[in-house]
Amino acid sequence: MKPIEDYLPQSHIDIQQHIESKRVELGASLESKRAVYLDTKFWILLRDTSLSRSLDDTTRLLELLRTGRREELLFCPIEENVLVEILKQSDASSRNATADLIDELSGGVALMPGDSRVETELAHLVHKYSGNPKPQPIQRYMWTRLTYVLGTTIPNLSSINPSIDPSFELAMQKSFFDYAWSMPLAKLLREQPHPLAHDLEGVAAKINQGNALHAGELRNFAQTYSAEVRGLVDLVAESANDIVFSVARQQGVDLAKPTEEERRTAINQFKNLFAIVLEKAKARNDLRTVHILASLFASVRWNKGQKMEGNHIYDFQHAAAALGYCDVFLTERSLATMVSQKHLALETINGCEVHWQPKAAVNCIRRLVEEAR
Repeated sequence: MKPIEDYLPQSHIDIQQHIESKRVELGASLESKRAVYLDTKFWILLRDTSLSRSLDDTTRLLELLRTGRREELLFCPIEENVLVEILKQSDASSRNATADLIDELSGGVALMPGDSRVETELAHLVHKYSGNPKPQPIQRYMWTRLTYVLGTTIPNLSSINPSIDPSFELAMQKSFFDYAWSMPLAKLLREQPHPLAHDLEGVAAKINQGNALHAGELRNFAQTYSAEVRGLVDLVAESANDIVFSVARQQGVDLAKPTEEERRTAINQFKNLFAIVLEKAKARNDLRTVHILASLFASVRWNKGQKMEGNHIYDFQHAAAALGYCDVFLTERSLATMVSQKHLALETINGCEVHWQPKAAVNCIRRLVEEAR
C-alpha cells in the first residue's frame, strides 16, 4: 500500500477526479485487446476443466483463452451479476477456484456496474450534443477493477471525526482506493465465508403480474419495446438532470439551482426525450444498455406464452454488458438465440460475436488470437 504521505501534494485533485483518471487510464490500456465475455455457465465449465473435471472442446477453449491472456491479446472481464451468481455457490472450494480463474483470465478487469454504465452513457450523450469537443470513445469509461465490480465505496473518516484534516483524509482515500484497485478477486471471496442469498424469483413474479395486467394493451412488438423503454428510463431520468448541470458547469455555465417543481418538470422532460430517441432508433447505440435490456424484456413479454424467471434477469444483465462493450459473448443457447433474432439483432450494436457451443467458441477464440498476433 502506497504511503498516505505520497498523496498529500495532490490535494488539488479530488477523489472523484482520481478515480476517473484511473478508469480512463485502464480503458486506454485495453483498447488494443479483445474483450471476451463469459457468462456464469462458461465460467463454471472452464473452472471444472481447470480442475480436471472436463475435457475436449472446453479444454481447448481454456487453453486458447490462457494463451490469449498470456500474450496480452485478450481479457475476460466480469460484470456484477457474475460475481453475485458465484457468491451464491455453497461450496467454498468451487467458489474460490472460480475466483482464481477469473483473476487469471480477466487480468483484473471488470465492467462498471449496470447503473453506472447507464449514467455514463447518458453523460456521454449529453456531452456529444453539448458543443464540447468530441468526447473520447465511450468504451474508455466503462472499465474498472474486480474489487469495484459492485461499485466504488470510499471510507469517510470525517463522518466519524469531523476535526480530521481534509487534506489528510483525501490522501488516505486515494491510498485506500489504489490499494484495493489491484486486489485479486480470490482474496475478497476468501473473506466471504458464506454463500450470498440473492433470489430474483420474487422480482420475476412481480414483473409477470404487471405484464399480465397490461397484456391486452400491447398490440405489437414496437409498442411492447416502448413500454419497457419507458419503465427503464423512469429509473435513470433523475440522474440525467444532474448530468446536465454537471456538463454546464464544465463549460463554465453556472445554472441557477432549480426549484423542486422545476426539477420535477425537467426530469419528466428528460424521460420523454430519452424514451423518444430510443423508440425512434435515434440513440440506441448511445444508450445501448437501456436499449438491450428493453429489447430483451420486451421479447419475453411479447411472447405471450413465456414467463419471466429469475435467471432471465441475470441473463439480460450479462447480455447488456457483453453485447454493449465486448467482442465475444459466450452464453447459453436460449439467450444466444434470443439476442440474435432478426427483429432485435442485438449482436450488431457493437459487432459482438455470440456463441453457445464450446466447439464454436474454440473456433472463434482461435481466430481472434491469430488475428490479434
